[in-house]
Amino acid sequence: LLIVTGVQTCALPISDHVFPQSWLAPLLTALGEVPRLGAVGPALVTAPGVFGSPALPVDYRRPAPLILDDVEGACIMARGVYAGARPRLRRGLTHPVVKRRAALEEVGLYDEAFAGQNFENTDEVRRLEAAGWQVAVCLDAWAYHHYHLSRTRLGDHVWRFHENARTFRARWPDSDEWLREWERTNRAVYA
Repeated sequence: LLIVTGVQTCALPISDHVFPQSWLAPLLTALGEVPRLGAVGPALVTAPGVFGSPALPVDYRRPAPLILDDVEGACIMARGVYAGARPRLRRGLTHPVVKRRAALEEVGLYDEAFAGQNFENTDEVRRLEAAGWQVAVCLDAWAYHHYHLSRTRLGDHVWRFHENARTFRARWPDSDEWLREWERTNRAVYA
């Protein structure tokens, strides 16, 4: 039925995500309710203490709404802030950590062409959508995401970023337009 990837539940992230308690059940529920949902991810609390996708630019001039002393508390707070938001499941460019097996059998796993970090998730989302699968962010599940953390552990992370961007653009000629649409969509998720 599903594949769960990238799970990290310790206090200090080895990857760039920390998943608090009770993050998984809402994502599994979403997969059960939406037959063409190929992948779903949690909504994100980011390192600056803001809610939103790491794909969105952060305005550092605005004060952060919370301080991330406690990931569990931050995610509980985020669920409270978005408690009345509808719909709970929204199209959004996410880290698709819970994936339907049938979708991955159709489009394949991460592409090894993306050396190291960057664009591997984006390419996976693009392939899922191109095959007619939905990809969504679930506002009932929250995780902490420290953008760039795993990438900056690579010695040549700037070069890899640009190489992966080049690979993504070569594969998807409409990539710039598609990424701009996703940025607008992500703003709507966290509006």
